[in-house]
Amino acid sequence: MPFSFSTFILHTSMTAHADALTDGPGAMHGNIGLRTTSISASDSLMESEKTVGARSYSQTQIELYGEFSPIKHLSVAFSIPYINERYSFTDISAMEFDPATKSGSYINSTPAGDFERNGAGIGGPTIGFFYYPFHDRLFENRADRGAWKIGVSYRLPSSQHFYTTREDGSRGAGPGAGAWNFYGAFSTPSKVGTPYTELKATYTGVWMGPIRNDDGEELLAQGEIRPPSSLSLRVGNALTIWEDTAFAHFVEFDLYGRVRYDSWADVTTGILLPSTLSAYDDFIVNRSEILQLTGGMGVNAQYNSYYSGRAAFEIGMMGPQAIEHIYPISTDGSVVWSVVFDLRFRYRTTAT
Repeated sequence: MPFSFSTFILHTSMTAHADALTDGPGAMHGNIGLRTTSISASDSLMESEKTVGARSYSQTQIELYGEFSPIKHLSVAFSIPYINERYSFTDISAMEFDPATKSGSYINSTPAGDFERNGAGIGGPTIGFFYYPFHDRLFENRADRGAWKIGVSYRLPSSQHFYTTREDGSRGAGPGAGAWNFYGAFSTPSKVGTPYTELKATYTGVWMGPIRNDDGEELLAQGEIRPPSSLSLRVGNALTIWEDTAFAHFVEFDLYGRVRYDSWADVTTGILLPSTLSAYDDFIVNRSEILQLTGGMGVNAQYNSYYSGRAAFEIGMMGPQAIEHIYPISTDGSVVWSVVFDLRFRYRTTAT
C-alpha cells in the first residue's frame, strides 16, 4: 500500500491498536515473527557478609513464532527458541572444606582464575491456544471497548539443557523440563492512551536423566531437575504518537512496569557457583526463590496491516538469593536488564 500523509495525526489516540499483547488475527488470518531477546544480570557472591567473587549472567534467545486463527474466537500458536546463555565468574577462589561450618567456603581459600560456563542449543518448542472472549476489532459490531486475550500452552521437554552436559562435555541451553504456560492480557482505549495488563504464569515440571560435569563425566545416572516456576505481572500504557488510519500505519510509545516471582528450584550443584566441593558433585541442590522488579520503555510500529515491529529496553533489580542450600553462599541482589527486537508479518485482508 502507498504511504499517505492525508490522515497524519500526532496525538494520544483512543484507538486500541492490535499490538502483540492482545492482537487477534481473526478468522483465517495469522502472524509469523522473529523475536530476539538479550538478558544480562550481574551480582556479587557473598559469604559471612564478605564479597568472595563476582558473577554475571547473559542470555540471548532468538525465537521463531506464529499464530493462526481458524475462527474469530480461537487461535493456534507455536514458538521455537534458539538459546545461548553464559555464567561468568571473576575474582573467585577455589572452594575448600571449612571444619567450623562442615561446609564449603571461599574465604581464605586458594585464588582461582576467572571462569565461564556457557551453553547453546534449541530449547523445547511451545504449542498452545489463545481465546478472545471479547475484542474491539474482531467483534466491532458488538461495540466492545477493549480486547481480552487468554491462553494456555505447553513447552515440550528438551534433552539438551543448561543444567547438565552431553557426553562430549558440551552444554545445551534453556531449562530442559516441560512446562505449562498460562497467559492473560487486557487492553482498553482511553483519553490518555491504551492502558493494558498482562499476566503470565509458568508451572514447570521435572526433567529426569543423567547428570554430567563440565567434562561430560557421568555423576548421577538418573537425576531430577526442577527449574523454577514463575508468575509475572506487567502493567503499562501505550501512547500513540503517530498514525495513518487509512492504511493502518502507527507508532506507539510504551511505558510499563513488571513484577516477577520465580519459585525455588532443584538444580545440579556447581552450575550457579564457580567451584564446589567434589564430595557433593552428585547432589541436586535447592536454589531459593527470587523476586524481580523492572521498568521498561518500548516503541511499537506498524506499516499497513502486514508488517509490525517492536524495540524495547527494560531494567531493574532482582532480590537476594541463596544459591545452593548446602553452602553459605548468597547474592546481595542483582541488576538485571534486557533488550527486545521483534519483527512480525501479519496476514490480514483489512486495514487493521
